Amino acid sequence: MSYIDLFKHEYIGEISGLPLYRAQEDIDGDEFQCKEGQYIIGGGGGEHPAIIINEVYKAIFLNMHYENNDWGSIRDIDYINNLEFFGWMIHTYANFDKLARKNGYTDQTMDRNDDSGYPSIEFWLNIEFARLLIKLEKETK
Repeated sequence: MSYIDLFKHEYIGEISGLPLYRAQEDIDGDEFQCKEGQYIIGGGGGEHPAIIINEVYKAIFLNMHYENNDWGSIRDIDYINNLEFFGWMIHTYANFDKLARKNGYTDQTMDRNDDSGYPSIEFWLNIEFARLLIKLEKETK
């Protein structure tokens, strides 16, 4: 049993092997907090530390402009703060980087937004989240 199982939630799908849920109630817990309707990657303790997607429209907007190669509009989106990481430690980030690279995240596929010249994994995660929602939307039509 994972922490998310203490609360009402809906399983949506997976992003790089991590479960994606939607909260069906406000969660004000010890491991993470979110509002009803927000999306959660990972279920917390017993599963994987949680990531909360703050604003769905930002991820969708980011993906739309990325797919259209509209980098000017992308630069104005605060996609890094669209994700809240709860209970993540250095090894969690390192392991997630390895997992993401196995699932399509590469230095050549994403935005080079930081001073190091490396792409932002937060950018990639927002894009993958948006793509999953778009795919699921198409499947339900």
